Amino acid sequence: MTIDVQKAVSISADLFRSVGTDLYPEILISSLRSVASFDIFAIVNYPIGQSPIFLYDNFPGLTSPGAMKAYVAGTYLLDPVYTACRSGAMGLRRFSDLTPDNYFESEYYISTDVHPCISSKPGAIAEEIVYIIQYEGGSSLVVSMMRLKSRSYFTNSEFSILADLEPVIRQSAMKQWELPPLDASANKRPGRDASSELEVAFSEFASEALSSREQSIVSFLLRGHSTLSVAMNLSIAEGTVKVHRRHIYEKLNISSQAELFLLFCRHILRNN
Repeated sequence: MTIDVQKAVSISADLFRSVGTDLYPEILISSLRSVASFDIFAIVNYPIGQSPIFLYDNFPGLTSPGAMKAYVAGTYLLDPVYTACRSGAMGLRRFSDLTPDNYFESEYYISTDVHPCISSKPGAIAEEIVYIIQYEGGSSLVVSMMRLKSRSYFTNSEFSILADLEPVIRQSAMKQWELPPLDASANKRPGRDASSELEVAFSEFASEALSSREQSIVSFLLRGHSTLSVAMNLSIAEGTVKVHRRHIYEKLNISSQAELFLLFCRHILRNN
């Protein structure tokens, strides 16, 4: 199904009329809701070499300040949306299409302390879809729309209509936010290549104890890859991954992936 031409023209006119005003974010969200309802939204700027900047959202009262603080301070590095931005993804995407195979069972996904799950109960979101807008120079803008578990997934028809609107959303948003327009120098990470910031974080994690291969395995596991997926990505046997994981636990004096996740979170929050 495609969007009605008259509806598309109306949305386009409303958006471009509001560009350059404080009304634009509100009109953007209301325009999107006029074709596909959703409960939670966020518009986030992922600047190169800096922490995420939340431009507009309805998070207050829905997620804990501590989780948001941790996310902005560094745990966003594990967010599949951030990874997709840095990998050059564009357009309208279903969140589930951006995640590794074991992401929804990962410690990151279920942690309400370091990830803005929007609820004290993990898995409260039925589905999330995002527009990813790429700017020259590498900065990204994400418009995220989420439905709570009590509701259904976005239908293929709704997704198709929202996809039809992508050029209008992209062009108007890029006029509204001509990135990088914000001075967030206090959050800047000097000397780091933003495109590989996650890799840098993992390469510095427990570097005195772990080999580079073990660090690579940690990076896949904590991003939500299963043992089989890690093996396929590294072109090694699944049994070899299990042996490496056992050695990683022994070297770090831990006994579970939950403890490994906690150690890594402490590492990135301490260094960011």
